[in-house]
Amino acid sequence: IIQKAVELGVSKIIPVECSRSISKLPANKLARRLERWNRIALEASRQCGRGSIPRVMAPIGFAQAAKEAACAKLSFLPWENERSVSLRALLDSRQPVIDSDILNIAFLIGPEGGFSPAEVQMAEDAGIRSVTLGPRILRTETAGLAVLAMLGYQYDQTDHN
Repeated sequence: IIQKAVELGVSKIIPVECSRSISKLPANKLARRLERWNRIALEASRQCGRGSIPRVMAPIGFAQAAKEAACAKLSFLPWENERSVSLRALLDSRQPVIDSDILNIAFLIGPEGGFSPAEVQMAEDAGIRSVTLGPRILRTETAGLAVLAMLGYQYDQTDHN
């Protein structure tokens, strides 16, 4: 996920611990895992010719992630139970979300078990809009990359530092 997300232009990756997350990272392995993840980001940046190296941050809880995501000019959460607003409709309805040539967009991708209704409500209360990505339920590793590809297409940007 990190390698492909860097290739698609992401500027920062923050793993989020959700109530339905299956894998939990033990605290004693965090430093080594972060070092590895950031090395992957560095290598992917070099491979695709990016001028900047995205950071992979330490995992945070869902409440903190929602609070941080809500600070972006546009924030959303793909959710399999959303039926009325597609990502395309949300993007088409918004003004440009670019600050100094950088897209100011944050999105949350659910864990293997999906977001809980309480997490979706918490996100919506923070101003994060739930959207549908279509009729299929995508795996975690597919959903994030699909969203990045959609954003790249919508905004025709090749590098968002």
